Amino acid sequence: MTVQLLDIPELNVIGWANVNSSGEPYANLWEYVFGELDIDAKFDAIPTKVQSSGCYLGLFQNRTSVPKLWEHTAWDIDFFLCVEVEQLDCIPEGLVHKKLPASTYAIFTAKGFPQLAFQHTWNYIHNEWLPDSGYKFNPDGVFYIQYTEKSGPDDEGFEANLCVPLVKK
Repeated sequence: MTVQLLDIPELNVIGWANVNSSGEPYANLWEYVFGELDIDAKFDAIPTKVQSSGCYLGLFQNRTSVPKLWEHTAWDIDFFLCVEVEQLDCIPEGLVHKKLPASTYAIFTAKGFPQLAFQHTWNYIHNEWLPDSGYKFNPDGVFYIQYTEKSGPDDEGFEANLCVPLVKK
């Protein structure tokens, strides 16, 4: 697996947190996001977004390691679906602004059926790459997924980048 190390500056993002009016995460996150919420329309209404239509960042806030993305509990109220923006002059109703802190990131590409791709990549990160890398997870950073045009939910052609914040050991 190829790993890319990048120093990513602080990013401004606009997005939506996975929390309903009762303060709980949505039981069927993606059905809500692409149905009732219509996130594509909300994100497409942001004129200064960086990602192309259908491409998102999925932030997993308040983590101390890479979450087990194949487990339902990973997608809790700390999950924030967003797009990077150049300016904050247009925040659609129901969305909020956050800053993604600067950090060094290791970028891993998960490919294949999502659940299996996430498991394989997680195992590689935790069992092979991190122990030998000279780095550890940066809890002051934010782990995120960079969804691409190839990030369909149940497609063997799924492809997404897992971006792990790092600090030197």
